[in-house]
Amino acid sequence: MNKLELIEILRGENGLTKSVAKAVLNLFFNEMSGAPANGNRVEI
Repeated sequence: MNKLELIEILRGENGLTKSVAKAVLNLFFNEMSGAPANGNRVEI
């Protein structure tokens, strides 16, 4: 599964526009990638 597929899932299941779904996904990944740098754990 890639980023575009995740964006499409967010759009389809939540009625978001493509730009909003992309922003949500970018925020999610930015927070996850920054967590270890701040001493936090990431669990999926």
